[in-house]
Amino acid sequence: MDDRAQVSVELILFLAFVLAIILVFATYIADANEKNIIETSVKLGAENATSTMVLLDRSMEPLRVTSISVTGSDPIVMTLHFSRSVDYTTQKYVAEGVVTSLISQGYDAESNYTDTNKLKGNVTLQKARHNYLIKTTNV
Repeated sequence: MDDRAQVSVELILFLAFVLAIILVFATYIADANEKNIIETSVKLGAENATSTMVLLDRSMEPLRVTSISVTGSDPIVMTLHFSRSVDYTTQKYVAEGVVTSLISQGYDAESNYTDTNKLKGNVTLQKARHNYLIKTTNV
């Protein structure tokens, strides 16, 4: 400010550059945050479903989620990998657990749940930024 209480052009220009940088980073961070929240929800839902299955059926061998691979851009495909091969019933139960987990995070996954023999209990999720396909695999 000068002696007449006027803001200099340099200060306004500097604030405009700072605001532009913040907006660019905020866009990138929001995008990565959405992916991370969905991936975490998917993993937790699958782990809860497999744990419940093992607890309810004492004859079942332990089953755990070993990893999630994320590929593609539209849709983003999240593939769940398990410690052993799983049948269709297990895949369906895991998909239901994933849907429950996504709903608890505030996503509308229930209306996008597909359950056919062809898709083997895959879950699709459509968001403003990305479309997601969550699927289970055999080992």
